[in-house]
Amino acid sequence: MSIQSKHILIVEPKPYTQLILLLILRKFGYMVTTAGDLLSALGIIGSFKNTHRQVDILLTNIRMFDSSWDNESLSVPVFFDELDRSRNGLNVLIMKDAKPNQPKLQHFPNKDYIEFIDTPSTLEDLGLKIRRIFERKIIYGREQEKPVLQ
Repeated sequence: MSIQSKHILIVEPKPYTQLILLLILRKFGYMVTTAGDLLSALGIIGSFKNTHRQVDILLTNIRMFDSSWDNESLSVPVFFDELDRSRNGLNVLIMKDAKPNQPKLQHFPNKDYIEFIDTPSTLEDLGLKIRRIFERKIIYGREQEKPVLQ
């Protein structure tokens, strides 16, 4: 799968942050779609079900799971239960920061498709994290682990 065919869904309510991430990820060569909240993101992911297109990575901020920050937020269990129904190989990359009132990491399910990246981080760090997610998985309609060579 070429980098141009890899699709990242940005879930971010702030239009200027969406735009910055969109421009950066397009500059890296990815196809990018944006959503303003988690419910819309689930709708976008579901719209690709039973098509030849898919979202490979959902990129969001940990604060999207905090109802005091976003009135449209879904609880962590509800979101990941819904996501599991239609994810089709999708990986989730969650940007987290050190602010004390953000959702705690222990509230997130222990699933191999969820990863975290600290913010602020450099553009190189973000690009490297995304490339590592793609290198770790081979996607043929469903994800499979790359064989480990010994």
